Amino acid sequence: MNLIGAHIGSYVVERGEILIAHLTRMPVPPRRRNPNLPPEWEALCLRMMEKSREARFQSVTQLAHAGSTSARSRPRPTRRRRRCR
Repeated sequence: MNLIGAHIGSYVVERGEILIAHLTRMPVPPRRRNPNLPPEWEALCLRMMEKSREARFQSVTQLAHAGSTSARSRPRPTRRRRRCR
């Protein structure tokens, strides 16, 4: 974004429009842009972007706890071991 406006897709958006959208519109869910994103991470991102202050995490500690809880609930990918010849 520059000082006059931003290019979003093929549209030029003025600062006022960006501000109004920021205050009134919900953001695009992250999984719509990246379907490979785990649902738990999307939930964390959406909660961080909530419009209501009360709905967002109240501290970094609270965010870290929620992040570590969701990370522990996901199975770790298994790595294939290479054999040395």
